[in-house]
Amino acid sequence: MILRRLTRFGLAAGLSATGACGGDRENVPVPPVVASSTTPVIQVPPTSNRNWKVEAGPVMLAATEQNGDSGVIILPEVTDSVMRLDSVPDAQIVRYAMDLFAREGKVGTASVTVFRQTYGGECRGWPAATMVRSAPTGWNIGFAAGRVQPIALDSIEGLSRVDSAATTATLARLAALLPVAPDRAFRGLPFRVRGAYSFEYDSVQVLVGDIIRSINQEASPRVEHLLLIAEKKTRGAPYTLAYFTRNAHREELVQLTEILAAIRTGSPPRPVLVVNLIYGEGGRFGLLERVSAGRWKMTWKSAYTGC
Repeated sequence: MILRRLTRFGLAAGLSATGACGGDRENVPVPPVVASSTTPVIQVPPTSNRNWKVEAGPVMLAATEQNGDSGVIILPEVTDSVMRLDSVPDAQIVRYAMDLFAREGKVGTASVTVFRQTYGGECRGWPAATMVRSAPTGWNIGFAAGRVQPIALDSIEGLSRVDSAATTATLARLAALLPVAPDRAFRGLPFRVRGAYSFEYDSVQVLVGDIIRSINQEASPRVEHLLLIAEKKTRGAPYTLAYFTRNAHREELVQLTEILAAIRTGSPPRPVLVVNLIYGEGGRFGLLERVSAGRWKMTWKSAYTGC
């Protein structure tokens, strides 16, 4: 999933720069591996993005290939206004040891080398990263080794037919209770669950729903996308809404929020959903954090990349 989405918006463009060093990546001269380097990839001006969870490490890694051998390095403190990736040196600049995560939890650890990535025109993107040795397949996101702890997400796809139907009905009920949509054209249309995930944290059960409803106009199909988070303290209690976002636009422009992984980080440790915010010809990454009981908040967003 992440391969298709990231490639679509140009984040995988220019990865051929990593191939300039030849096929034998183990012979590439690089600095020693560090588990939690604080060396900046670029110099960030004082007006930096200060909402990043510093406990999560200096950078974040996102996959761009299904086989897991390529990615991009997300620079958390860079904002749209100060994003000057042309200042990254031509040569490889640092190597990081990264823990790799998918929705089901941690899937492995790998060492990655970071390169500058070249984009044309008004397009911009993060520095490219290539694995020094082959990485596990199926990972979505990476953090400096030892900095965050995984939370395994249970997908609706693994549920029985009865439990899957019950989860779908719960999410549809929660969606129907939201404030009236500002776009009247979507009112009364049925909701469709694209994905649903659940996990338990400190005896609280958390349900995450990715929901859409569509207007199938042949000339200009439109979509309303909802991301819901709900909680309950006991198994017999109903879920109550803890967070939602709603975006409606033409199908090719509507913002989608893709869940990449769930982690624990911060002091004290809190559950955080790592998300990919996709819209238009680009997107951002974000951290959606449980800030208190029954309340979640998007506490950090990366700079925009794409065209």
